[in-house]
Amino acid sequence: MHSLLIKMRRYTLLILALLSCVPLVAQQRLVEQVKKDIASLSIGADGYRRAAKSLEPALKDEKTGRKAETWYLAGKIHFLLYDKLMSTRATGKDIDKKDAATVLLEAHALMDSALRYDTVPVLNKQGAPVMDKRTGRAKVKTKYSSRILQEEVRHLADFGAVGGDMFVLGRWDEAYRAWDVYCSLGQSGTAVKNHVNIPDTVAGYYRYFQGVAAYHAGQHEAAVTQFARAQQLGYEQKSLYDSWIEVLMRMNDKEGLWHVANRAFTRYGSKDARYINILINDYLKENKLESAGALLDRAMQLAPDNPDYVDLKGVIAEATHGLDEAIPFYRAAVKMGGKNPQPYFHLGNALYTKGLEAEDRKSERAMTLYREALPYLEQAQELGMKGDDLYNVLSRIYYVLGSQKFDELNNNINHK
Repeated sequence: MHSLLIKMRRYTLLILALLSCVPLVAQQRLVEQVKKDIASLSIGADGYRRAAKSLEPALKDEKTGRKAETWYLAGKIHFLLYDKLMSTRATGKDIDKKDAATVLLEAHALMDSALRYDTVPVLNKQGAPVMDKRTGRAKVKTKYSSRILQEEVRHLADFGAVGGDMFVLGRWDEAYRAWDVYCSLGQSGTAVKNHVNIPDTVAGYYRYFQGVAAYHAGQHEAAVTQFARAQQLGYEQKSLYDSWIEVLMRMNDKEGLWHVANRAFTRYGSKDARYINILINDYLKENKLESAGALLDRAMQLAPDNPDYVDLKGVIAEATHGLDEAIPFYRAAVKMGGKNPQPYFHLGNALYTKGLEAEDRKSERAMTLYREALPYLEQAQELGMKGDDLYNVLSRIYYVLGSQKFDELNNNINHK
């Protein structure tokens, strides 16, 4: 009786062991069947989609889902599907670009998972990791990694192109991810080995647009990261600094803004006064007038005919010595012309303030200063300047001079 119980227990354990293998066998057979199905040269896009769908249970299975082969096969199917879509596009037929991008990015994600599972430690007979004497690290072996990387590199240009398609469609996340793969893969050892690697200048260009995509998606920190990478790779177009500064302003990152504006000023200070405005305003806020003046002198050496720099010279003179020292600079800036409303406002506001300093604010001398100030302030308004500072000065001058424009100005403000 005792021996019968032992035999029954053994049979039960054997049956349980066999039953536990059934899901694994079934899923492995599924993998093998999918491999046969996609081997057919006549399979179309719908066939690849069905193959990808049928393989999903194997990816989720506890056993087959931990095998590099399963994920590699899934990635291979997606790459084949993408190739089929591109063949259709090459014949002049329209395809869903968003769908094509999704397929390509999914192919990469699947291959990335395959790479993780393909790196397995080499074990000795006792089951312990075998150590590499040269590196001191555990030895690993791979089976699919080379094929995975070759497949990805073969589609290198596609990642760049898909990023462009998604950017045009306003699909910022897909554009960002596609260009991230393009730049990382394009500068990998595998790309170099296959002579398809992209130079730093090209990678920098795409990193910049990757940052722009992140900015549009509201991912400001990611945008700053990519702008910095673009600059490190040698991409230093003016558009990079303008975009970078815009994001830093939105983040209220004053330290980062100062550093970026300083570098932009070094490269493009003779073309755009925006950068030195940022730097000088920062100095003025901290009452570092000498530093502001020294920086402006440096700027004026680069572009002595820039009216914005002459205007800023007036701002510093006003802060250090008062209006009488500043007005000649404001006049000079206005005389030089330009479409920046600030010099016109500064001159008009300075003349108005001089009028207020008169013993009698309604004296002929004060009125003369108000009348002289008015055209400059109106010119600032015509050039697009808005805000309370301009409105308040214009409103007061119109009121003191008894101009009908006082009512017009207030009506316009109230209707906005």
